[in-house]
Amino acid sequence: MAAASYTTDLTLIHATDAASASWTEPTGFIDGAITLPETDYFIQGTGCLSKTMGAGAAAVSGAIYNAGAGQTIPSGNALFIWLYFGAPNALNTQAAGGLRVFVGSATSAFKQWYVKGANTYTYGGWFCVPVDPNTTQDATTGTPTATLQFFGAAATLNATSAVSKGNPFGIDVLRHGRGEMRINGGDLANGYATFAGFAAQNDAQANRWGLFQTIDGGYLWQGLMVLGFTSAVDFRDSNVSVQIANTQKVVAAFNRIEVRQATSRVDWTGVSISALGTLSKGQFAMINNATVNLTTCTFTDMDTFVFQSGATVSGTTFRRCGQVTLGDATMTGCRFENSTAATSLLVGAAISTVSNCTFVSDGSNHAIQITATGNYTFNGLTFSGYAAANGSTGNETVFVNVASGSVTINTDSAISFRTAGATVTVIAGQKTLTLTGIVAGSDVVILSAGTNTALADNDGATNPVTTFAYSYTFAANTFVDIAVYKVGYVPFVIRNYQLANANGSLPIAQVADRNYTP
Repeated sequence: MAAASYTTDLTLIHATDAASASWTEPTGFIDGAITLPETDYFIQGTGCLSKTMGAGAAAVSGAIYNAGAGQTIPSGNALFIWLYFGAPNALNTQAAGGLRVFVGSATSAFKQWYVKGANTYTYGGWFCVPVDPNTTQDATTGTPTATLQFFGAAATLNATSAVSKGNPFGIDVLRHGRGEMRINGGDLANGYATFAGFAAQNDAQANRWGLFQTIDGGYLWQGLMVLGFTSAVDFRDSNVSVQIANTQKVVAAFNRIEVRQATSRVDWTGVSISALGTLSKGQFAMINNATVNLTTCTFTDMDTFVFQSGATVSGTTFRRCGQVTLGDATMTGCRFENSTAATSLLVGAAISTVSNCTFVSDGSNHAIQITATGNYTFNGLTFSGYAAANGSTGNETVFVNVASGSVTINTDSAISFRTAGATVTVIAGQKTLTLTGIVAGSDVVILSAGTNTALADNDGATNPVTTFAYSYTFAANTFVDIAVYKVGYVPFVIRNYQLANANGSLPIAQVADRNYTP
């Protein structure tokens, strides 16, 4: 695989690095003079646009750019614009439009989105804000058409403050797009793809894409992270903290991670990702069945997760996240805590790949949802905070979302369930003894110790297993005889084996019969 590549889909509208007659003052926001280029405090390239505030308290200062033609920004995409204000305490509140972004069809016809204010921009500094022009605006000037040709922003002071010195209001590079972090490539020889690798490209002065920037203690992310853009990625990283930006003027799926290409590999160990906002909280989806290994990761306040069978998730916490779709992924030692969805884990038709996981309810959701009839064995799963009785409160441990048929659940301890119509049988206190290393084609028999009473019997000719799971309801001082037979091998027998009050594994060591003649 080639060296890691880090690119983006963003399209430039204007870089604010040189004087341009296409910038003007929009209708209603005319206080202050435009300086372009401002070369003292730009964030990207070699300059920015700056403005004075003009008329003291309650002053407004705005600038809008004529792109020369309408720009295509479909729903889910956004305008990305860098803003700065040097006296944040003097701004009006966000609700009153302290800092606002414009998109419209003329200097007198545009929609406005309120993006920051004195109460949300406490410490100032440059920030890149995405605004989807297809979302509901906070205010409108004139009668804008569907043509998206004019782009800009304004600052509005509160009624008691004035800023009389300098050019406190700044606008830098304007772009539009989906906000894709396009990552592919990476290998041992050239270096794996990493978070730091993309951040280095994002933070370069010539770029400043505003998608994945370095902050104290980690990274700030917004947009679509594509792991495996057009070709496979080998992305490996550990002990990284990522904050998902509080993007308020976009769609819910704006912040999203997609794993693409079946030959991709993503290994994250000790990666922590948490959402700062509540609108677009960050989704994770395996678009293709790649190899994904998530080990001791922590995801906090995020949205949905969709896995496939190529994923192995171990020791990972999903705290106040949306629904996790198993997709036959292997999950071991994970924790699902106070999920915000109706169901913490959607398992579909199988749960054999889930073991030793903990589910904690805030009193308003199911731990697991099953969507097909059959037998389900919960292997070391523990539950806390769920309803004690079966019913339809929405807080039962398991939701059997099956309209008819039968579902049997074997579990270590008593659980509650809700059913959409299927007959549900719960066998509590169930344990499993797994026999491993069996020669394929062997017959396996488990008898009550000292008797001919068969507790389990596997015909190796019709079911040639190499492992055999015997499930039982634990009772103290229960002993069994175990026998494994295959033609050409010495019979393997264990007598008076005591069944434990825990799941266990027992290796089978069959020996070829040297006296056997086929």
